[in-house]
Amino acid sequence: MLRIKNLTKKFGELEAVSNLSFEVKEHECLGIIGPNGAGKTTVFNVISGFFKPTSGMIEFMGRNIVGKKPHELVKLGLTRTFQVIRVFKNMTVLENFSAITDKEEEFMKELELWEKRSYLAKDLPQGDLRRLNLGM
Repeated sequence: MLRIKNLTKKFGELEAVSNLSFEVKEHECLGIIGPNGAGKTTVFNVISGFFKPTSGMIEFMGRNIVGKKPHELVKLGLTRTFQVIRVFKNMTVLENFSAITDKEEEFMKELELWEKRSYLAKDLPQGDLRRLNLGM
């Protein structure tokens, strides 16, 4: 499902990620742990298209995704969430999606939020809030 091979990311002379390889199969859960500054966030930023790797390969569902932008990866079914949920809390679920896409209905149905489209984000249970954030 997700395959990382020899992933390296440099910022000038600083090598934030060095020759990282791993694979995540369907229905598998993988954790990445390490001290502050170890490169964990950089790995996620590279995989999710926020940074381009210096070298290495990233495959998702058998497709090379190196160089793809975050919005392109979302269309392929790959996205990320952040520790701090980033949604417009005083807007409805529908308004949140309308702010970022013209396919609101499709996104809400896919994330099982269609029935809650008129709820304010701040009134959603934590799980629904996470799904809303995932779609953002």
